[in-house]
Formats: sequence, structure tokens, C-alpha cells
Amino acid sequence: MIVCGIELSSSTAICVILDGTSDDFEVVDAGASKFELDDSDSAKSVVAFHKSFNEFVSGQEIDRIAIKKRSAKAKGKYASGPITFKLEGLIQLCENVEVRLVSPNTIAAKLRKKKLPEPEVKLFKYQIPAYETAFAALSLK
Repeated sequence: MIVCGIELSSSTAICVILDGTSDDFEVVDAGASKFELDDSDSAKSVVAFHKSFNEFVSGQEIDRIAIKKRSAKAKGKYASGPITFKLEGLIQLCENVEVRLVSPNTIAAKLRKKKLPEPEVKLFKYQIPAYETAFAALSLK
């Protein structure tokens, strides 16, 4: 199974793709790992984001997209921005792929159960939450 783990931050979708099972997988070097929504008020920009992300998903033959869930009720520095919810909606509109929201508690439980191996491909620090999300999504039924 090919899973794309996503963390939404500000106006960016950060992606990491894993191919395999929860016991045996590898990180896919897909080139693009960040998708930016340039202007959330512009319909042209929103359509361009959706189109480029959809092309990425179909080009990588992704079976499941796992988005790290954010709380709409959080306040202060932990509050999710409104643009991240727009990005989430656009990603959920992707065709021919299962899209799941994975809670931080589920991710933490999967990481406690099984140690996350160091990826063979070099990941940047900002990609680690997406990597953990993809890893947790590999074992979801």
C-alpha cells in the first residue's frame, strides 16, 4: 500500500510517502514534499493548489492519504489556522484515493506500540510529523 502522510501548517501541506506495510516499508522519494496555497482568497490559486496536489497523488499512485488531525477547539498558540481547514477540504476532494484524518492520539499510540525506524531517505525536521502520520496510517484498517 502506498500512503501519503500529511501535516498541514499555515498555508502548506507537508507530505511524506511510504510504500509497503507497517512491518516493512520504505520512504518514497517523490521530489515535491511541500504544497503551498499562495493566496487563499484567490479562486485561481485554490484551483491551482487542488489541481497540482491531485496530479501529485495520481502520479505517485497513492492508495491512502492520511492527514494529521487538528483541533478546531484549540486556542492560543495551539489553534489551527482557517487556511489549514481549507487545505484539508481540498485534499479530501482528491479522487480515487482514500482520505483519512488521523488523530495525534492515534499516532502516539502507534509509535508507543512500535518504534519508528530511521528512514533510509534523508528527511528534514519539518517532515517528521508527516512521516509519523504516514507510519500510523499504514496500520489502520
